Amino acid sequence: MLLDEASANIDALTDATLQKTLRTCFTGSTLLIIAHRLSTIADADLLVCMDK
Repeated sequence: MLLDEASANIDALTDATLQKTLRTCFTGSTLLIIAHRLSTIADADLLVCMDK
């Protein structure tokens, strides 16, 4: 699954619900998440930071 700034324009409660759903429903799956919020990628197994 590819998520590009999926939580950029949602409130904190909705963001928490989204993160919980991703952890629960997609365990064992590969997710590519593009994010600015560190909390969005806090549970990631691998992080790639791009500067430009």
